[in-house]
Amino acid sequence: MIPSHYCRKLASRNGSAMLMRSSTYKSSLTVFVHDRFFATTTTTTDSSDEAAPEKKKTKGIMMGDQKRRLAKAALQQIPKHGWTQDALTAAVMEDPQMSVSMTGLWTPTELVNWLMDDWNSQLQEKQSNESQRMSAFDAIQWRLEQVIPLVKASRWHEGMALGLSTPLTTRSQLHEFVELAAPNGATTVYKTGLGSIFLSTELFMLTDSTEDYEATWEFLRNRLNELDNGEMVHIVDMNQIMSTISSSSSSSGSGNNVPVAAASAIASS
Repeated sequence: MIPSHYCRKLASRNGSAMLMRSSTYKSSLTVFVHDRFFATTTTTTDSSDEAAPEKKKTKGIMMGDQKRRLAKAALQQIPKHGWTQDALTAAVMEDPQMSVSMTGLWTPTELVNWLMDDWNSQLQEKQSNESQRMSAFDAIQWRLEQVIPLVKASRWHEGMALGLSTPLTTRSQLHEFVELAAPNGATTVYKTGLGSIFLSTELFMLTDSTEDYEATWEFLRNRLNELDNGEMVHIVDMNQIMSTISSSSSSSGSGNNVPVAAASAIASS
């Protein structure tokens, strides 16, 4: 290694090399070859500048992990506290690894949206293996099974009402789910019917009192058979139903009228 108080100049005109002392050493090395020279400059970079993007990336990952941890913990509190800030606070208070300041990472509406995205992500992972790809029935049944604890606690209709407060996001999530649940090569008409069947089955579940939701699965199976056979499907107008549920939840302030709207929608389909 060349000491800091030296700089090397190599002169090859006479085939000789000369090492010259210098009072200051700059991070550059100049090489002379005959009458031509090539200058190579080494730039000194602050290590903190190089590390900044990596630190930012790490911080982002940590924040994402914290939000996911809080979301999962908050979902355990929804049956008791509903889709409220109290559920988020209760989740933080019961986990010593989370601080009270973390309750601001989510709003109840954002928590519903996160949950829908998380379910879609799980389904996408399941459907990525073509050899084990689920049928439309299995995919819809799996998705609806995720909400059963919330349905039993009479909280899912509140979650649906919150989801409808962000209609563009909810429609996008529904579209993504249908794309994942539909068979390969399904037509647009089929996917539209599948989306309606999913939504009507979800609404049916809110009013189903049979054991293990047997009536819900029978309802789903019958609607899919109609769709596969090209028969008239009892399609629920999604735009109309979303509007009805939204207005029902707004009038009650908590979404308690949503099951009533669901029953009316199914009955009129």
